[in-house]
This record gives sequence, structure tokens and C-alpha cells, in this order.
Amino acid sequence: MVKRGTKALLYGVLAYAYDIFTMPIKLLHGQTLYLYQRIKLGNKAMRPHDIIWVDPNDIDYISYWTETSRFSSQIIRGDWDIPLEVDSEYYELDRNPRPYENYIFHKSLIQRYISNEDWESTDLYKLISIGEIEDGRYKNEEMLEFNLQKLDDLYDSIETEGYKTVYESSDSWWTHIPILGKIWANYQEPAVNVSRNGDIIRANNGRHRISIAKILNIDEIPVRVLVRHKERVIE
Repeated sequence: MVKRGTKALLYGVLAYAYDIFTMPIKLLHGQTLYLYQRIKLGNKAMRPHDIIWVDPNDIDYISYWTETSRFSSQIIRGDWDIPLEVDSEYYELDRNPRPYENYIFHKSLIQRYISNEDWESTDLYKLISIGEIEDGRYKNEEMLEFNLQKLDDLYDSIETEGYKTVYESSDSWWTHIPILGKIWANYQEPAVNVSRNGDIIRANNGRHRISIAKILNIDEIPVRVLVRHKERVIE
């Protein structure tokens, strides 16, 4: 049985408190960026908290995008959307997308939930155990067990109750704040980028939900568009 340790719970509480206290500033920042984009681009601008629904199996690539605010939706030119075609497995991510199917985290969830392996038998667990993977979520054994249990809980919830939006599934008090609660919940949805060719790329949030949705063959999931390639927008 995986135990939820005191340190892990304290970490979760502190992270939650940080989000709550910074919520108004982040929401204002996102809306300010949207108004600026609206002036420049007119109807081509997207509100940063708007949600679209996509087939999770259409998310073929994954990246780690840190070049724009998480609370924005922008149009950017450049080569950031050109995939790094790698045949080997990998865990570390960068700005250019890589094939989702080769991502060690995703493959380990397949081992866990399709092959019914113990976490200790998955590639993710093995690499963390020997220090090959450095991730804040798994920085010690207590955090590792805490977060793997959270993954199991999330999988069980989606499998039994279906895929829900963050707003639908959260029991936090902030969901009851008129208007702002729904907007804040939307910011917690998986964020994606859209390439010049229309490829959907996981940006910097939601890998757990995306992978589980793929494994369970969920028809569609809500995502938020973080960046669109300029060539895609001007078509």
C-alpha cells in the first residue's frame, strides 16, 4: 500500500496556497495579453482560457514550452513546431516536439494500466530509482509514492466516471466564485500548441490526463491552446 507522507501533503498544500494567492494577478495578466492580441489580430486572437475539444489520439507530439506565459494564447513564427524525429525512448523534453509514443512516461503508463505491471516494474520507476530521471514530483521516495498513487486514483476516476473537465471534477471552493472560478479551472486543463501543419502538440501541462485518455480511448478531451504557428493562422 502506498502511503501519502506528511512532506508530500505539505508540498501539495503549499503549492495549492500559492495558486490561490496569485490567482487574481495571473488572471489579470492573461486578460491583458489577450486585449493586446485582440488589438493587433482582431478575431484571430484567442482568449487564453477558451477550451476546445480534441481527440487525445490526435495529440501526436509532446514538448515542454516555457517561452510564453502559461496564462496567454499567442501566435508565434519560427521553427519551434518542427518535430525532433527520435527513434529511441526519452524523458527530457524541450521546445521542439517529439513523438508522444516514445515518451517514457507515456510508455510506463501503458505498462501499468494495459500490461497491469506494478509501478516498480515500469521503465519510469526503474530510471528514477537509479537517478537517471530528475523530476520534482519524484525527488524522493515519499514524493514518488505519493504521486504514483495520485496517478492510480486519477486513472480509476476517469475509467469509472468518465473524463471530466477540471471545473466539473474539482471540489475546491474557488469553483464557486462566479465567472473567475470557471476561468481559473480552464487554465488547469491540458495546454497544447498547434503547428503550421495543424499538428497538436502537448505544450506544458496535462501529460497525465492526456496519456490516460489515450490509454482508455476517450473520444475527446478539453484542451487550451497556448501557441499557434503564425503560418497556420494566416492561411
